Amino acid sequence: LAAGQYFGERALIEQAPRAANVIADGRLKCLVISKDSFEEVLGPLEAIIDEDRKRREKVALSKQLQRESEGLASVKRDDFTPVAMPFSTDYGHFAIATHLSKRDGSKNVYTLKVVSKAKVVELDQTARATGEASIYASLVEQHPY
Repeated sequence: LAAGQYFGERALIEQAPRAANVIADGRLKCLVISKDSFEEVLGPLEAIIDEDRKRREKVALSKQLQRESEGLASVKRDDFTPVAMPFSTDYGHFAIATHLSKRDGSKNVYTLKVVSKAKVVELDQTARATGEASIYASLVEQHPY
């Protein structure tokens, strides 16, 4: 989970035992609050979760529409033609690649990061890889060009 994310909401809404475990990968501060106290301060939990879901769905739709507008909605890795590999990491590499758009026939150049999931796990780099993916995703959300 990243800063500002939460867990345990299902147990509060359904008044049921927790459904998952969360294990910290470093120092953290954790808040425990009863449903009544939560709703007294922040309002109905269901409404907050629904707003969060709507926000996530809006972001997902925006990303999907962006991919569709660029002709990348159903593109797979093999649809790219590697041109150069400027550098490698311990668990993957960056590639400069071209893609021929099926939509309008244009040839576009992209920078791809290719990661071996097996290497990430083997080298115990899951947190690092996840962090990098989060940074890349935030860049796309902030600057969709």
